[in-house]
Amino acid sequence: MSFQARLLEAGWDPLSAEHFQTIVQNNPKGVAVFDADGTLWDGDCGEALFRTLIREGQIQSTASEQALVRAYVEHCERDVTEAYGWIVQQMAGADVAVVTELADELMKSFVKKMAFPPMVNLFKELENEGWDCWIVSASAGVVVRGGARALGLNPERVL
Repeated sequence: MSFQARLLEAGWDPLSAEHFQTIVQNNPKGVAVFDADGTLWDGDCGEALFRTLIREGQIQSTASEQALVRAYVEHCERDVTEAYGWIVQQMAGADVAVVTELADELMKSFVKKMAFPPMVNLFKELENEGWDCWIVSASAGVVVRGGARALGLNPERVL
């Protein structure tokens, strides 16, 4: 089955499938980079991990989950880059192995509900065609790698 036919089968519209077929034919050893949040899946996996870490007692704070999430949202409204730094600071002192385990468990259910199957299929089909495919995200690498594993993608290809 052709690359284009596999994309059609995965739910891509004919025009897009034809366009991707042309790109793959003209670039047999291409590189593709996919954003995680909003491209491979819907939602913010970093925020989902933050909430999970709060619930699991991995965030050392006397503030409630609601107050911490509200503080994060307020940081986002002022400056997203600052917000990402702030959220990571809240994770200081958390056990890396525990965070990794929680991220992996979270992402199994998260991507099951939130993944965009046509995008995941495109990623996999490009890899099958010999392309180097990568995932980039401003979310914490630990949770994005968990998402990659849950989707059957190479977690070492997460930036």
